[in-house]
Amino acid sequence: MWLFTIYGMYSATQSIDPDVMQVRARNENHLKNLTEKFKILEKYSEISLDMGTD
Repeated sequence: MWLFTIYGMYSATQSIDPDVMQVRARNENHLKNLTEKFKILEKYSEISLDMGTD
């Protein structure tokens, strides 16, 4: 399911590791906007590009 917000468009899914949630976007700036708005995410996240999906 895609979420449309004023910060960008996101998809949240569970990763292979059941303790990890993935937030995906088609635009890198959308992920950067999210981490800038919610600073706590910087501690727990990394942005990976072109993972060969979709």
